[in-house]
Amino acid sequence: MEQYYRLSEAAKLIGVSVDTLRKWDRLGRIKTTRTPGGHRRIPLSEIKRILNIQDIQTLRCAIYARVSSHTREEDLERQIITLKELARKNGWIVVKTIKDISSGLKERRRGLRQLYKLVKSKAIDLVLITYKDRLTRFGFSYIEEFFKSHNVQIFIAFENPEKTELQELVEDFIAIITSFAGGIYGRRSKKIKKLLEELS
Repeated sequence: MEQYYRLSEAAKLIGVSVDTLRKWDRLGRIKTTRTPGGHRRIPLSEIKRILNIQDIQTLRCAIYARVSSHTREEDLERQIITLKELARKNGWIVVKTIKDISSGLKERRRGLRQLYKLVKSKAIDLVLITYKDRLTRFGFSYIEEFFKSHNVQIFIAFENPEKTELQELVEDFIAIITSFAGGIYGRRSKKIKKLLEELS
């Protein structure tokens, strides 16, 4: 039985805006159906056609969850539970669940390297994350473009809470200081804790 998605869901999967999907529908570039209430729905077969996904019955996904330290492992498990439920509701196959306990600034995270291998081997169609910054603190668009070049989309479960430019600047600044200082003193040192207290 064909699976259907709301425009907002399909937009996340394809990596375009809802307005773009509406435009494609008007131009006949994508097939949609209507509910009895008149709402557009996009079949999974159309999403797979656009993403150039073939020879599979459903979408394959990798769950990626990250926290910065071992003191936040409870949040790590919450991310995984949330994303597994998201996959279950949508009928997606979870190929791999990947965990990282590391700074989002660190490029050579063990879990992130595993994710790259899955993408390059075309073993998945989607990467599920709770928030954009769980994948990386900086350079998200570059990772997204790399994934897209292998026909893999990033599905972000939640939008980051709205923050002012100053709040974002301060958070990024603290993340950079923590990353560099951690390399010098060690992440659990008293100097790091004191530095963060002074910055907060």
